[in-house]
Amino acid sequence: MAGRVFVGPELNRNEEWLHISSNFMMDVYIAGNALYKYSHFMRPFAARFLVPEIRKVWRHQATAKRLLVPIMEQRQRDAASNPNFKKPNDMIQWLMDNNAKEKHHRSFAELAKLHLLVRFSALHTSTLATTHFLYDLAARPEYVEPLREEKYAIHKASNGIPSKFDYNKMIKMDSFMKESQRLNAPSLMTYSRLVLKEFTLSNGVKFTPGTYILAPGALVSLDDDVWESANEFRGFRFADLRSRSKDDMHKFQFTTITPKALHFGHGRKGCPGRFFASYEMKAIFSLIIETFDIKLLDEKAGRPANKIFGAAITPGALGHRIPFCFGTCYRLTGD
Repeated sequence: MAGRVFVGPELNRNEEWLHISSNFMMDVYIAGNALYKYSHFMRPFAARFLVPEIRKVWRHQATAKRLLVPIMEQRQRDAASNPNFKKPNDMIQWLMDNNAKEKHHRSFAELAKLHLLVRFSALHTSTLATTHFLYDLAARPEYVEPLREEKYAIHKASNGIPSKFDYNKMIKMDSFMKESQRLNAPSLMTYSRLVLKEFTLSNGVKFTPGTYILAPGALVSLDDDVWESANEFRGFRFADLRSRSKDDMHKFQFTTITPKALHFGHGRKGCPGRFFASYEMKAIFSLIIETFDIKLLDEKAGRPANKIFGAAITPGALGHRIPFCFGTCYRLTGD
């Protein structure tokens, strides 16, 4: 689904592209963790000879180059030969257009590597968040019907083809997603920065070069001084907050970043892809709740506990099985 926007219809269903775009992320993480075992002095040698996942990363990059560069070259030829050439609206073209504005142009091979890196950022975060949503919904079936009713109403109003504006009207779903993210943050920490130049805050706190700055995003979300009954899952918490006044309507959206909701970063460096991710996840989530009934395989055990690796928080699993099952929902979606 993300590939439709990232590489367009030429590649988004290509099995080779799907393979590298998903496995690239895993191999980068595995290779990075393996390199941490070696000193900075040894890492160049270890990367080339001792860490096989590094070579997997290189192979993924080579495949991306082989698949993407011909598309870029063809588009360049078409634009040069056809004054009426209509540029495709996808990440490949965005990278090409932005590259044309740069003082020092990157090669198409370098753009292919950059494209894979952007794909890396967009894939695993949305995948993990959607898994958390499903876990929370399976563990709390009382939310299924209200979410379905909202989805059916908007589906009917949009004649079966919802736009992004229709997805913005899914206030209950947006709230459920935000509450799931609040209690299942992607990381314990966020907004990590390395100080390169000494500076002093207005309150007198001084930061020296080499200092790391991080915000405890997950702990802020679990602070009772920030959120009422912070450890309690309230799926429509943010829908209720948005209904208080017109001013509050936009303060508590899934994509809103504030000092109280730091999971997308904050300020000018807030995640630029969070709006696309929100629409993407709502489309997936809508289709699932419309098509399937969802339940935990072991209802007594409850929602699987999350796992923490370093600062990363990932959905837990019961062994190697998906801890919930789908059953077809036969409810009609018409009148």
